[in-house]
Amino acid sequence: MRFLLCILALCTLSWAEDRQYVMIDSDMRDIDKDKEPELMVLYTVSSRSNQNFGLPRELIIYKTAADGALIPWIRSKSAVLDAEAGGIMGDPFMGMSYEYDTLVISHFGGSQIKWSYTDKYRFQDNKMVLVEHISKSFDGGCHFKELVYDLNTGNASYTRNKSLHGYLKNCDQNIKTLNAKGHFPRLQPVSIENRHTFVPYEIMADLERSFYTQ
Repeated sequence: MRFLLCILALCTLSWAEDRQYVMIDSDMRDIDKDKEPELMVLYTVSSRSNQNFGLPRELIIYKTAADGALIPWIRSKSAVLDAEAGGIMGDPFMGMSYEYDTLVISHFGGSQIKWSYTDKYRFQDNKMVLVEHISKSFDGGCHFKELVYDLNTGNASYTRNKSLHGYLKNCDQNIKTLNAKGHFPRLQPVSIENRHTFVPYEIMADLERSFYTQ
């Protein structure tokens, strides 16, 4: 009941510091295993100056004080893409969910070539840390690329169609997977607050070059 009242309060639209927070998703989990559930809330943030363009998102994870007040604990402005970042597909946010001890955030967008990516976070070393990233791009023809990257180990699996053009009946024949075990050094932990510092396309470009040296 206490959390229900808190969520209803968070749904209220209000201007604060020229910004309006509108809740679009929420979940409640015991993230840090202290037997006290935390409340995750995803907001669209607008201001009087940007109400009609590229509204950003902010994910806030709250802890509950002894008096029942919600205290912001973790905040991220880059874990979820802006509302218009999906191109002609519109809003790219596909949802967030908790799988065991892992927070999963998914996006989808594009035009002729569609793309998707999924980030997986886990609470470790007193932080919400990005532990796995999956990127895909594809179309109705032969174009297909997929990167699965484990940030803890440096292991990467990269699958692509070596010939991105051609007849549909020949697409499957050109699919190839490159497994780069420990190919990349273990990155400094990428926290959910600093998700913008991780650029998966740099890793994909490195593996792309490997296809042409084999």
